[in-house]
Amino acid sequence: MRDVTATVRHTIRVLITTVNGVRDNVGAHRALVLSALLVGLLGGQTRDASRPGPGGGTTIIRTVLLHGIPEVIAVDTIVGRAFIAVSGATLATTGGVSAIIALNTRTGVILRTIPLREPAHALAVDTQAGVIFAATAHSVTALDAQTGAMLHTTAIPALVNPTLAVDEQASRVIVAGSSADTSPYAPLRGTTLILDTRSGARLHKVTLRGGPTSVAVDARTARAFVSVAPLKGNGYIAVLDSVSGRLVQTRSVTGTPKRIAVDTRTARVFVVDGEAAEVSVLDARSGILVGTAPVGAEPWALAVDERIGRVFVVNQARRSTVSELDAASGRLLRTVEVGENAVAVAMDATTGRVFVVNGGALHTSANMNLGASVSELDAVSGRLLRTIPLSTAFFPRSVAVDERAGRALVVSVPSASGTAGAVTILDTMR
Repeated sequence: MRDVTATVRHTIRVLITTVNGVRDNVGAHRALVLSALLVGLLGGQTRDASRPGPGGGTTIIRTVLLHGIPEVIAVDTIVGRAFIAVSGATLATTGGVSAIIALNTRTGVILRTIPLREPAHALAVDTQAGVIFAATAHSVTALDAQTGAMLHTTAIPALVNPTLAVDEQASRVIVAGSSADTSPYAPLRGTTLILDTRSGARLHKVTLRGGPTSVAVDARTARAFVSVAPLKGNGYIAVLDSVSGRLVQTRSVTGTPKRIAVDTRTARVFVVDGEAAEVSVLDARSGILVGTAPVGAEPWALAVDERIGRVFVVNQARRSTVSELDAASGRLLRTVEVGENAVAVAMDATTGRVFVVNGGALHTSANMNLGASVSELDAVSGRLLRTIPLSTAFFPRSVAVDERAGRALVVSVPSASGTAGAVTILDTMR
């Protein structure tokens, strides 16, 4: 699978000159799939973003119980695999209390459980290389996306709640987190590490004032953006060169930055402030703050649709809303009411759908979660298309989409005192 002919290698090199590039060690199947996706992005045959799937309605096709409490999820659409980091006592049979579960996104079949020594707090995918990266408090582990085999593990300084992102063009993994020094008078400091994706070698280290909360990359400019929250005062965005590790600049933003996302087509960086009802917009090339956009109360998560130039911000107030922004100008286009306690959002650019996960609320007397659901929106019009109820036995935590398989995957933790979470698989192409 990973042996490629000279012709395929030449095709890959041609693609490198047009879009984000493909490395020489990419397998023939992966290269052909990437080629097809790139043709679609560059004007080939794609589904109209305003048109639903053939049946016109997303439906739940399966709920899979997980051996542990899920933390995070990442999807490799090229091989049709979802990777879910879990922790919990039910993993004793795997040789540890933490693991990564690999499952087939189309069928929901669990393919492999990979034991870890400690919980993974963040996952990221290198789709060009076919590698999944998992960050724990003390290491970054690389897994083969096709087989689940462990490729290499890199020890890192102890970090609290590390986050990470991959710059596929620069072959870099950017890992950021707060120092684990908990002594009473220790200042809050963050550490950003840059690793080589192929070998796992530690290349650069940058110390930051405050605690990193999120990382995003712009592969076109080889820039990594780290949102940082200090103990007091406003937070800031640290802009790093992904290749050299140089701290290019820092830019102050209002409040406490929680999440960050990049739109490479408009060269804009969007930063969610969890306290103020606004999103900061930066120029990805210069790092300059170009404006702020008003959103709803308690903004929490965001997703970007680069094909139509839209940003969707989930506002986590009890009766939640989604704010839709124009990616180029940062202008607020509309606000749409969704469910209760929205916690996550993901885009399916192929069908032009936005999936918002609503956490619901615990009904203590019945010991169940009432109101957990998925709100499906049309990305172009912002119209709420349908609300899909979820099981009352779980609290949904996150969502990911496999556009090629036509699946949305909702990861949930048990609502009671259970030890097993679940992933609910939705067919988005019906």
